[in-house]
Amino acid sequence: MNYKYTNILFDNNNFFVYNVLKFQNYGVFLMYFDFFVVNEWAYTNRISVNSVYKLYTDPSYNINHRIIDKNKYILLFTMHGKGEVCVDEQTWQVGANDLIIANATHKLSYRCIGDVWNLWLFEFKMDDLGLIPNHLYNTPFKKEYFDLTNTILHYLKIGKQVLSSAYFQIFYRMFYDCICVSLKKDKAVENLLLGKSIEYMKDNLQNFSVSELSSYLNVSTRTVEKLFQKHCHTSPIDYYQSIRLEYSKQYLESTEYSITEIASLLGYSNSGHFSSSFKKYFHSTPTKYRTTSGVKNDYK
Repeated sequence: MNYKYTNILFDNNNFFVYNVLKFQNYGVFLMYFDFFVVNEWAYTNRISVNSVYKLYTDPSYNINHRIIDKNKYILLFTMHGKGEVCVDEQTWQVGANDLIIANATHKLSYRCIGDVWNLWLFEFKMDDLGLIPNHLYNTPFKKEYFDLTNTILHYLKIGKQVLSSAYFQIFYRMFYDCICVSLKKDKAVENLLLGKSIEYMKDNLQNFSVSELSSYLNVSTRTVEKLFQKHCHTSPIDYYQSIRLEYSKQYLESTEYSITEIASLLGYSNSGHFSSSFKKYFHSTPTKYRTTSGVKNDYK
């Protein structure tokens, strides 16, 4: 590989190398770096940025931090391509519009895992982060963001770190507001999907499958699984089973249906399967529950 470096400057307190190009021997462009690093922290409104990187990388890009500052955050925003970010024991694969604010205690690394990985990276310190560190967010990279990132890098390069930090604060706040709006929309969508899922289960007590529910909602089965784990802390099939069994209690308490009829109404293959499931869930047989619930007759 051949490298071409242009516009290199070092001084006692900081350094930057911009327009770092990497070529293969036949001249095909592979990587481009534009960055600036300052060794000191200069704060404005309790926030300071001391490193800004604009990175267009190839599969050879692999960074492993040897020195970890627990008080520092690293914002990585992917513009294009695929990368992998490892923070302590957590690992994420990231793509376009993915954002992670890394805050490591003992391990931090990131690398390109696709043909390319193009990203912005900021090292900063802040008292009130607002967003959750070491969490994957997804938000579109708007033109205003791109303008601000270049401005942040520009002012850091010309020695105006406080001004650069002020612009970073504006940039961060825009990201924060956009993510909060997105999360509210996501929550509303998730609540709607969850409500429709439960209604679908109630309407299909005799014949239910997660794949059919996914088709009804027009989402993947993985999305349905994650939805129930997040909000109900169980799988959709287990949640469906709980609904069936709650309905069986109502039948036992308020109807004269036999155990066999109730099993059939709720889609169980036979009364034995129903009785076994009921006992596992309520620690009582259907017959015993019906007796203790106040229904005198023991309908078989």
